Amino acid sequence: MWLEAGAVIGREFDLVVLTSVVALDKPAVLRALEPARAAGLVAKTGSAGTVFRFAHVIVRDTLYIGLPDATRGELHRLVGDAYERLHEGALDEVASELSHHFTHAAGVDTSARRSGTQPPLATSP
Repeated sequence: MWLEAGAVIGREFDLVVLTSVVALDKPAVLRALEPARAAGLVAKTGSAGTVFRFAHVIVRDTLYIGLPDATRGELHRLVGDAYERLHEGALDEVASELSHHFTHAAGVDTSARRSGTQPPLATSP
């Protein structure tokens, strides 16, 4: 499910976000990505080597469209949650990503609150 999670993240996906979504450590995700990399489906981009890109949008779209709606929505929610955790205190930097993923999350309509355009819901002490 790790490659499908990458497809939900987008044409490019950050290893840190992917590891958070699939709940695996970086070495395990890198091992899982290796066959796709060797087959030319994904490639590392940038000098840090922590961002991957699908070789072609058709590869990404095929994986994305092949997901059942409920699974796709749940993955969008998990990606949004990962962005929230990873960018805590700086959500404005990822407002677009938050809005996109929470809008596409199954049964979740919290994109405006989570993207910072509305104040957070009050919580009891």
